[in-house]
Amino acid sequence: MTLAPVLGCLALVTWSSWRWAAVARLPRPVDVLVACGVLVYGILVGTVLFVGGVLHALSAGPVAAAAVATAVLAGATTAGRASRGRVRDARRSVGAALRRLGPALRSPLVSILALGATAAAGYRVAIAVMFPPLDWDGLAYHLPMADFWLQEERLLPNPFSFWAQVHPGAAESVVTWLGALSGSVRAAAAVQVGAAALGALAVVALCRGAGCRPRSALVAGLLFVTAPLVLTQLSTAEVDVAAAAILLATWHLLLVALRRVESLHAGAAGSGVAQASERALAGNGARPAGSVALAERPAETVVTPRHRALAPGRSSVLPTLVVAGVGAGVAVGVKSTNLIAFGMLGLVLVGTVLGRAVAAGRPGRGLGQAALQAACFGLPAALLGAWWYVRNATLWGNPFYPVGIAGLPGNPDVMALLGVDPRQVGTTNPWWATLVSWADDLAWRPYYYGSPTGGLGAYWVLVLAPAIPVAIALLARSGRSLYAWGLLAPGVLLLLAYPGHHHPRYTLYLLGIGGVALAVVLDRLPRLPRSAVLAVVVAAALFSASAASWQALDISGSDRGPTPRQVAALMLQPARERDAVGLRGAFTDVDRAAAGSTFVVPPEFGDYGQPWILPHSMWGDDLGRRVVESDQPIADADQALRALDEFGAEYLVVAKGSPLEAGLTADGRLLPAFEVGWLARAWTASSGTGG
Repeated sequence: MTLAPVLGCLALVTWSSWRWAAVARLPRPVDVLVACGVLVYGILVGTVLFVGGVLHALSAGPVAAAAVATAVLAGATTAGRASRGRVRDARRSVGAALRRLGPALRSPLVSILALGATAAAGYRVAIAVMFPPLDWDGLAYHLPMADFWLQEERLLPNPFSFWAQVHPGAAESVVTWLGALSGSVRAAAAVQVGAAALGALAVVALCRGAGCRPRSALVAGLLFVTAPLVLTQLSTAEVDVAAAAILLATWHLLLVALRRVESLHAGAAGSGVAQASERALAGNGARPAGSVALAERPAETVVTPRHRALAPGRSSVLPTLVVAGVGAGVAVGVKSTNLIAFGMLGLVLVGTVLGRAVAAGRPGRGLGQAALQAACFGLPAALLGAWWYVRNATLWGNPFYPVGIAGLPGNPDVMALLGVDPRQVGTTNPWWATLVSWADDLAWRPYYYGSPTGGLGAYWVLVLAPAIPVAIALLARSGRSLYAWGLLAPGVLLLLAYPGHHHPRYTLYLLGIGGVALAVVLDRLPRLPRSAVLAVVVAAALFSASAASWQALDISGSDRGPTPRQVAALMLQPARERDAVGLRGAFTDVDRAAAGSTFVVPPEFGDYGQPWILPHSMWGDDLGRRVVESDQPIADADQALRALDEFGAEYLVVAKGSPLEAGLTADGRLLPAFEVGWLARAWTASSGTGG
């Protein structure tokens, strides 16, 4: 794997994202960082959609050229004197904000939480570096999506797995971007690691937007990282962390835009509860002990030469919505359940704009504003997120397949997998199943990257979930009511709307909702109760992070995984042995195929319900082999030989115990070469056989 092109192009993309985020006139330094993270993901996904979907040139050269072109465009559009000043001041503001974290970390409890989160996340990152992707879903369809696109150098529906044909591929597009430049998909876990950092940052930003103090906001952000399902997915090619993190970042930017409109309207009218509170605080320079920073003087009201990047302006609302739209497009492209969240955010945006217009007695003007702002939010989302749903509509006649909607075809067998499984939770009641799932986190138990129950952490059920209704009431009575009905309440409604909500990995965004609620409550409490609650939270977080780290089940591939000490010992083993742990152990024979070999896969392996062979094993992490699907049935030796000849292939993959295997054995013109996992075997033409 070659890292230099990846690091160079990623530096260009990050620089471009930073420039555009810095000139968007966002109110706080943390907002600029969140916008920068969203734009990085948006640029990477957009690059793959353009280079692979439009140009059909998905390889290192065009991807690198796109990174250079992006940097040139960013430089040209931010070259003005005012833009340069905003970029410079944004950089200084971010530096000052980082220095202000010092007082927050002086609290012993916060320092312990930060150290625990760093250690737990660092352990999983080390696993990602030392071992290949080991998760079932990653090997079965997340990575094969990227493998096939890179092989064909364009975006095509994947024929090797049903799930690869129906699952949106934004996260896999980022893996593809990395693979095009490095020649390997081994670094797929970087997508989740980066998303976890963005998610924690988004939670901090949401807390600050809700008026919370830096210390409480930092605690909430750290809790996102210490959640067992976040930790256990950091070394995988799964997508749940990315789905939740990008959604939270998008949500934050949308609320930033709505707050700025609110501030501008209130300023023009010279009234408003929030503005009155801010003027009062500015006048006496004090804040009552134990009160929340709900009426903090917002950064957008401070206009000094050192804060030009944070200066107000009506024009800043629309760019913020555009960046939020970019995030929404990536979010719905990562996971289809985020379509529900996208609809919810659209309702929050339009409802807020229209509600303010009606309250101001200008409903006609509100319609125009709502249409303009909805377009700024919705069009980038459609541009980045629609490709996957157009693909599904073309393949299956339903953009939301396998969900049957409005008479469109669906797949009941697949949808049944999203329902409540009595074997997992002991009930068929979805709400009781959710509570049972959450209660699992109160016990010491091993965690898995796809745990069907539990995974939000013991602190979720003990503190974060109970804090949500309290925080809604507190925010509704304050000048930050937007966060009550624009974040917390919709977050609860999304829990009701999401399918399979008793599987916490589908609802990891709840960690952000609960984190904001906790921060609001902490800032309201007097010193001693606040310290007691914080102590409970830190203890529960360390308990959950330790449980999530104690047994690395994915490394063992069984019900009992190695401890951190055993994992460290495995890390000292040769690379060949590290690459054969977990699920990989069943596919080590595939490496007997020489680089450049081609596998032919019969068409039935792409159908739902047929034996999965974890197709990534045939390509390999470094994509040294080709995999093609026969478009004709292969039922006997003659058809098998024709398939090998047609594709210039060395190997045919045959299901073990199938009629085809029996026929090949009796015929003798093809011989078994090696096993492809538990369910299939590679066959090759015997010496002297034509084709």
